[in-house]
Amino acid sequence: MGQSAGGAAGGCAERQDAGGPLALGQRRELGGDLGAEGLQVGADGPSGNPVARLLMPGEKWVTLAVLLAPTTFLALRSPLLLLAVPTLGWRFWSTNPAYRGTFFHYGAVLMPIVFIAFADALTRLRAAGVLPRWTIRCLVGAALTVTAATLPAQPLSALARPATWQHDQAAEAVREVLRRIPDGARVAAANGLAPQLTARTEVYLFPRYPGGPAVRPEWVAAYDRPQDGLFPARQESDALRALPCAGYTPVANGGGVTVYRLAPGTNGASLT
Repeated sequence: MGQSAGGAAGGCAERQDAGGPLALGQRRELGGDLGAEGLQVGADGPSGNPVARLLMPGEKWVTLAVLLAPTTFLALRSPLLLLAVPTLGWRFWSTNPAYRGTFFHYGAVLMPIVFIAFADALTRLRAAGVLPRWTIRCLVGAALTVTAATLPAQPLSALARPATWQHDQAAEAVREVLRRIPDGARVAAANGLAPQLTARTEVYLFPRYPGGPAVRPEWVAAYDRPQDGLFPARQESDALRALPCAGYTPVANGGGVTVYRLAPGTNGASLT
């Protein structure tokens, strides 16, 4: 028994020294974020060039194209489009890969601005006598066509799929696992699970938490196989491997989700 405990403690120490979640937390304190590969990215981006950080990788240009294509790029002719610059600026400056693409909801606040700029551009062009009425109608039709053509690739298209409205056994399994967490508890939950718990528990975002004795939720709800999203998958995987060292043990599993609970009186290692 003594050797097993010592081996476990040694394993925890080895993971911390090898660059596990403890080391990741220390790197965040020193400045910089974690990129998609789990590598530290400093204030000037991977190359040390602020221009490259703002404009690269190419996925950011794809995001711009997707935002403007429904207006046949005419929104660029309106000064109102400048209202979108601050949001695009912080998204593209961030090293979080979730902000630079189109999969998540971060473009929702931009699309009303883009379409108002489109309408403003059409009005300006017509007032200047540059475009006749029939051309404007064609441009509006083209905008509607592009929008309809891109819908199948967007999350909204799920509303048209029969599977969306059918009972999902995996989702029910996840709900059953999350019911193990009592009302009013403090829980560190993965980004995709947090909305299921906010109505009845005090939720912290995993893997940012558990974060040490000051804020150490009793419960953790996380995916067994994390995917890149708000946090890089590698960062979440490292945090999962560190949970036993921090005193957390699995108490329920299902649907690809595991709920962990902090053992009473635990003084395990902090994840950060």
